[in-house]
Amino acid sequence: MANTPKKILVTNDYENYRIDRFLIKFLSLPKSLIHKDLRKNRIKVNRKKTKFDYRLVIGDEIVLFKDYKANQAKEKKAIDAKSILKFKNSILLKNKDYLVINKWNGIASQGGSKINISIDDIIKEFNTEDSKLRLVHRLDKETSGIMMFALNIQSSRYFYSLFSNRKIKKTYYAIVENRPPNKRGFFKDHIIEKGEDMNAETRYQVVRKIDESLYLLKLFPKTGRKHQIRIHCSINGCPILGDSKYNNSLTGNNKGNSLFLHAGEIEFIDQLGKKINIKAELPVHFRKYIKIDN
Repeated sequence: MANTPKKILVTNDYENYRIDRFLIKFLSLPKSLIHKDLRKNRIKVNRKKTKFDYRLVIGDEIVLFKDYKANQAKEKKAIDAKSILKFKNSILLKNKDYLVINKWNGIASQGGSKINISIDDIIKEFNTEDSKLRLVHRLDKETSGIMMFALNIQSSRYFYSLFSNRKIKKTYYAIVENRPPNKRGFFKDHIIEKGEDMNAETRYQVVRKIDESLYLLKLFPKTGRKHQIRIHCSINGCPILGDSKYNNSLTGNNKGNSLFLHAGEIEFIDQLGKKINIKAELPVHFRKYIKIDN
């Protein structure tokens, strides 16, 4: 048994997961072992005995009273030196509580059945006994820009609260086909998420016209629905350039296969009460089209 129980805070990314499936997928533990240790109180949720089919709720604290490092070591992916160096070079800010990177497009935030390597795999290479990087939010695979990680459980809880209560201001840049309805305004179209009709709101601003049909936008999502910005732009007749899922246009404007959506700026109050503003430089595929002050 481990001397110090390991704690995992459930964020909105894992809401409604069954606890056994969560541990199988994200901690590389066999199903039989999970069920056995749940029965023997070696795994609890909020310090209480829990059944294998319990559905996780945001804010739940999973406590592991056993050292599963041996099991995880067998499943750990081999990360190439190039990916590790790329991650190091993408770091914008690091302190004792959190780390911020400028994520490159084309890499997923988390693993999956068709994902060879993800940011979540890479950050495991930087974990130590005293510090463990934790995802506090995600970006789509093809979206570049600012991505944050907590370095301890207290910071993870703090940023979960900020994101949940919409106290983090996010600014995105996008190159879109066609001009939005107005120079500035709001997209308020509802979005279907997990079978439910959810309200969604994105403020937008036209920065400049690039050519006859392309425009550079700034976008400020108020809510955080899945693919919200991409869906809102598509619904309102100004789909994002390179969006293979929501842009059916065949204008030939895209010189590559990259998605032109970038999380360019983030602003929040940190745990010490200090106002933090971080900006991420536009990626190369953006700069081929337009140069703006970052």
